[in-house]
Amino acid sequence: MRPTIRSSLAGLLATAVAASAALFATGQPAAAGWQSVNLPRLSWTYLDSASPKAKFVDATVPPPVGTIADAAGKSHTYRSYFTFDLSGLKGQVVHSSYLYTYEDHVTDCTKAATVELWRTAPVRDNTSWKNSPKELERLFAAEVGSGSWSCPSYLGRDMVDQLNAAIARGDKTVTFEYRVAAAQETDVHLGRTIQAPTLSSTSNHPPVVSNPRLRYPDRPCGTPQKPSPARASDALTVDKADADGDFVSVSVATWPIDHPEQRKERGIAYDSVDLSDYADGTVVAWQAHGYDYTDYGPWSKTCYIRIDKQGPATPPVVASKLYPTGAVATGGQGIKGRFRLDAAGEADVAAFVWRDWQGLSGRVDARQGRAVMEYTPTRSGPQSLSVQSIDSAGNYGATTEYRFWVASTAPEATVDVAGVGLPSTITLYGSAATFGYQVQGGSETRVPNASGTGATGQIVFPATGYVKVFLRSYNAAGKLLGEKSIDVQVSDAPDVSSAEFNLERDALAGETGTFTFKPRSAGVVGYAYDFGSGEQRIAAGADGVATLRWTADPPGWTYLTVRSIGAGGALSQENYYQFNIIDPKPQIWAQELQTTTRTDAPGKPLELRLSSQMTDVTGFVYTFNGGTEQTVTGPWYGTVVSVTPRLGDNTVVAQALLPGGGRSPAATFTWQPYEAPLISTDPSPGAMGHPVTVKLTSVRPGPKEFHYSVNGGPSETVAAAADGTASFTYIPSDSTSLSIRATSVAADGTESPERSFYTNLRLTGVEVYSSYSEYWTTGGLGVPGTVTFRTEYVPETVEYVYTLNGGAEVVAPAVSDGFGTTVTIVPDRTGLNVLVVRGRTAAGELSSPREFRFQVGTLPFVASTEFPIGVWSGAVGVEGHFTAGGGMEGVTSFDFTFDDAQPVTVPVDSQGRATTTYTPATGGVHRLTVIGHTAAGTATEIRYYDILVNS
Repeated sequence: MRPTIRSSLAGLLATAVAASAALFATGQPAAAGWQSVNLPRLSWTYLDSASPKAKFVDATVPPPVGTIADAAGKSHTYRSYFTFDLSGLKGQVVHSSYLYTYEDHVTDCTKAATVELWRTAPVRDNTSWKNSPKELERLFAAEVGSGSWSCPSYLGRDMVDQLNAAIARGDKTVTFEYRVAAAQETDVHLGRTIQAPTLSSTSNHPPVVSNPRLRYPDRPCGTPQKPSPARASDALTVDKADADGDFVSVSVATWPIDHPEQRKERGIAYDSVDLSDYADGTVVAWQAHGYDYTDYGPWSKTCYIRIDKQGPATPPVVASKLYPTGAVATGGQGIKGRFRLDAAGEADVAAFVWRDWQGLSGRVDARQGRAVMEYTPTRSGPQSLSVQSIDSAGNYGATTEYRFWVASTAPEATVDVAGVGLPSTITLYGSAATFGYQVQGGSETRVPNASGTGATGQIVFPATGYVKVFLRSYNAAGKLLGEKSIDVQVSDAPDVSSAEFNLERDALAGETGTFTFKPRSAGVVGYAYDFGSGEQRIAAGADGVATLRWTADPPGWTYLTVRSIGAGGALSQENYYQFNIIDPKPQIWAQELQTTTRTDAPGKPLELRLSSQMTDVTGFVYTFNGGTEQTVTGPWYGTVVSVTPRLGDNTVVAQALLPGGGRSPAATFTWQPYEAPLISTDPSPGAMGHPVTVKLTSVRPGPKEFHYSVNGGPSETVAAAADGTASFTYIPSDSTSLSIRATSVAADGTESPERSFYTNLRLTGVEVYSSYSEYWTTGGLGVPGTVTFRTEYVPETVEYVYTLNGGAEVVAPAVSDGFGTTVTIVPDRTGLNVLVVRGRTAAGELSSPREFRFQVGTLPFVASTEFPIGVWSGAVGVEGHFTAGGGMEGVTSFDFTFDDAQPVTVPVDSQGRATTTYTPATGGVHRLTVIGHTAAGTATEIRYYDILVNS
């Protein structure tokens, strides 16, 4: 077998491989961002130990490695070299690269071999076996053949570090050598051929920055000897570029010039760098570089700045000959003035900035601390300019407010816009000798002011829209005195007018009047108009005017749109015209007829409201169902009359009474009252848990029965009595309201409409109201307090029965005035107290018990006969007796303190009370403070008692 393999490899070396060129195809760059390519192979070479002075370049054979015997049995030791072009990677960073190939043929796969990859010096003209390229760096030693995963084997190696190192060295090419390890290189069993290797690369161009400088204002990079001035926050900027078109962010490194170890890097945010951490006067070095979210580019050259945190301290001096400061009016609108700006001795002023009253601003550069700015006022009267100095670092100094007064020299004007293509009249006012006016983009027209008070001229506007018109005044010598501009709105919408239909008066429905349409553009032949019911057209006369006769109908606000029609059919802009039409007939209206649930009925009085849209009416006349005419006085906005309708149709005819005895046209209102049965309850309203008698009354004659349901329950039937009524009793137990729906049924089975009835039911329980609460403490042991009982079940409830903490029952009469019954209770314990109350009717029926829980504190009570609390009483020198008690169990004494005197301690008597005396020496308000103590030292709450002493 061995000779067969040896012969096969020798034959391959002797045979050209036509497809070898395909192994070195170069890939194309990616569309954007990273560039992915297979690097071009410039050449490949193999060396043969049997030809020690020769080299074989770009042979059309598989590249040989190791020792291979030829057909004659002679051994040849081979090494193969591959050179790749790196010029396309110049200035880039490689992020991914692989050099890979496959073994083509192996002499003996049962033998283990070590194939090495080396980076070598370039292959040169004198390269040979005896003068082979210097091996610079072994990149791998691959164990192949026996024991490897496959044979022939794959040979690959990551080349990112090698390519980036080559780029850094400036290498234009790189050469790789494949060989068998030196100790195995002459073993004829280990020879093999490989496929030409591929070297891939994915790389990125780092961004490049240039021209470092400062902006706003522009300043150069600076040198150590002449650093540029910089503010505490300044715009350090560079030009940036990226060959791949990637977005580039920029960061800067800064450090004090004499402390490079303090270098720190920071981003540039919105073209500004924070330099506030450097002291005023510090010289700071800085560099910038870019980042494209993949790679940082190289640093720019080093620039130098001097930190300047202080702006000019002295405000600038401002002066003007034409516009001196003060209240004397000079110059004029539109007259340019020159303002001299002076830094007032500040040495480092590079420019001045100004801002006027309307926010317009500007900047002028300074030379030796001085500058001249030009400013043209656009209005007359008081003006101001805010002016600041700026130093060379861009720091703003103090502000000078320069105030002056501009004379009113520009003319005033009104423009009577006739429309488009028609002569419009401009009237100019003022005392100048001559006026000028000019439509923006056109030429100026001048008119003399012969009367000294004004002049007129003509303007023809060519199109619609807002047009700026400049107004000027001149003296007799033709010198410009003032200028201003006005904006004129030009429209070709036709003019619409009417004596009868306008916003000044309300027209009456049925009234006839006319509209006049006048053109506001040339060549009008007609008009398109629309009252809201569709467009109609009317022809214009030879003068372009049209008159439309129209009768007002219906009442309400009416909106008319009108457009003129040109000779070619073109339509103008719209004129929107509105007016109001009122109905001369009175309005007749009933609230009961408007509700969703009808409450009216035959035989039940119904209130009707009569009103008019005419504001001069004095009253109304009306007839009901053809009866006698009735007269009522009242305002136009309405008066109420009452009628009692019958079954079927009912009709009211009404007229408004006008001044002078006239009447409006008549209005007729016809309706049918709701013929559902009437529903009532006794008592009304009923009460929860107590019988309610429901009465049904038919409004139709001769009912046989009624169908009804209660609270959404099933339909029930009750026979009708001879008088057309029926009653049933219902005891509500599961709802706080009562809802009834009922119809009446005639003998022939005809059923009336259904009526709905709804009422809230009264609750029979007792509610308790008090300042006592379950959630906080109030009062104290033995201290009286009040509670109020209230119930909806009145007048049936005649008294309340209650107990406190399970004690004896107490009875209090019920008060049915809506405010309830208030009783006084004296808690017999501190902490939780429980009051239970029930209402009792005259028949002795008791309601369900209501439990009221409340917390009692330790506040003692205090009383005085001579000086009741909060009441002006007694007199100076009158002795008062003050008794304290309660508060809590076990109190043995009370401390009494009058105003700011020392406390007086008084032991309690057998009833737990303590009394002391006090004689006021002065009138007015005195404060008594009382606190109780137990034998164990526990204190009650403090009781404050105001003594009001008559003077």
